[in-house]
Amino acid sequence: GVVKLSTHVDTCIVCVLVFRNFAQVQRPGKPCEVVRDCGTVGSAAIKMITSLLRPEILNILVLSKTLPNGLKYDKVEKWFGTEYTDMEIPEVWMKRWQSVSPYPDLDLPPPNPYLTTDFSILSDSKNHLDYPEKLIDTPFLEMWYRKDQKFKLPLAYYYFYLISPMALESASSPVMLDMLINLLVVSMSEELYPATSADLSYSFITHDKGLIIKVNGYNEKLPLVIDVISKYLLTLNDRITENMFEAVKDKVVKSYYNKLLKPSTLAKDIRLNLLVTSYWTPVEKYSALVGITFDQLKRYYQQFIKSLYVKALVQGNVSSEISSKTVNKFIESLSFAQLPDNSYPKFRVAQIPKGQKCCRVEGFNKNDSNSLITNYYQSGPFSIRNSVIIEIIMLIIEEPLFDILRTKEQLGYHVYCSIRDTFGILGYTVTVNTQVTKYKSAYIDERIEEFLKHTQQLLADLTDEELDQTKGDLIKTKQCSDVHLKEEVDRNWAEISSDDYLFDRLKQEIECINDIKIEEIREWWNKHNIFGSQENFRKLSIQVINNIFRQYVPKIIILISSGIN
Repeated sequence: GVVKLSTHVDTCIVCVLVFRNFAQVQRPGKPCEVVRDCGTVGSAAIKMITSLLRPEILNILVLSKTLPNGLKYDKVEKWFGTEYTDMEIPEVWMKRWQSVSPYPDLDLPPPNPYLTTDFSILSDSKNHLDYPEKLIDTPFLEMWYRKDQKFKLPLAYYYFYLISPMALESASSPVMLDMLINLLVVSMSEELYPATSADLSYSFITHDKGLIIKVNGYNEKLPLVIDVISKYLLTLNDRITENMFEAVKDKVVKSYYNKLLKPSTLAKDIRLNLLVTSYWTPVEKYSALVGITFDQLKRYYQQFIKSLYVKALVQGNVSSEISSKTVNKFIESLSFAQLPDNSYPKFRVAQIPKGQKCCRVEGFNKNDSNSLITNYYQSGPFSIRNSVIIEIIMLIIEEPLFDILRTKEQLGYHVYCSIRDTFGILGYTVTVNTQVTKYKSAYIDERIEEFLKHTQQLLADLTDEELDQTKGDLIKTKQCSDVHLKEEVDRNWAEISSDDYLFDRLKQEIECINDIKIEEIREWWNKHNIFGSQENFRKLSIQVINNIFRQYVPKIIILISSGIN
């Protein structure tokens, strides 16, 4: 009603006037303290603004969808015919507002140490390299660096990869890393809030072999953020509590459960779990997470941080000297030992035996009638040439694939094909999302194979002119200029974090695309399919089926024609 509305209005005006009086106070040695971080705004401007914040010239406009009890609209605005009412400000309010004094406990935060003051751009260097160069190479660290001379912005990126064999020990290892990065964020969020307010960013990611830290923003103050991160990395065990542990554990449990509900995520994880050593599915992670204790997590982190190998990339508007100094300081502050000999974590990928294998699992979402069939066709170790051949084939068949299986046969709402690079082993997949109430997974598998048989004729009929058009389209996608510095940084980081170091990958791929002939494509396709010579036909069909059993048993996994070693 009117009383409640009046109370809110009175309180708001008092707060405004308290801040006005606070801003006008000139304390010894701190003139115009309210704008000490605002740079170009001076005391005259502050005085001008605050002088206008007077009750005597105050006009209050209240907008509401519902009229408070006790009020009636008794006037009509002449332009739009809007009904309204007005009233004089009560005298008791005016006297109260005129006597408002500064609130003694009101104060400003200290100056933000992360605010950038130097936005200068580094001058260009002669003989500037096209790709990152390795500045540091020790048993503890490899550091890559590249100065930006293209975008010319006062930005920089510091990426760190903390690698440990403990990341692959068991299903609980990546789970505890997921929990630790959440605890890190919670612990340091208050201290680094001023940094985020100053447009500096940081993030933590659990990756295959350990923990990735990314820090980016205006280059001048990024080393301060990295200093804080190193401090919390060292003292995390002393900062976390059991209450924090339980809250984070509950959050991670929910995230794993949500992943289990997505057939696409489940299919991918099952494929990698069957093929890759030390790759854990969300089911295994979920099961491991339930039993993790607070003390177990602290012991794990204590061992994880004790022995590491670190990869780092620094790129942007920062000199090599500052980059090296910042990275070395980060490494020295952590004071870790080098990894023991032959303990650098590696992934091994199993070779699928020749022929067809199938893994069928029941989905976890019993209210979802959609199923997913992904047929994975394994080729062999990575090479630029084979990678380019698969890309060209995927580009040729993707439109017919959608047209035949999706539009004409209407097998599912999502139909696509993709090249796959599984830790250095090439292959490709064909995926169909379908409804279990309409089609059985075996039928979808048959239709995929029938389509692939059809592609043999597509390639047989393909002319040199059509191939040149396809190759030209693929080259254009690889020649697209980076719009942001981050795109170049992330591409370089992918090469470093994957141990590939093919910084000129796009250049090599373009050269290879121009050299590929139609006969080579046909020969490769013939070797890798059941309708061809089957010289290297290695197929694994992953089928996630929802709602197929009367009794919902989420842990059922059926392996048909097993034999993957």
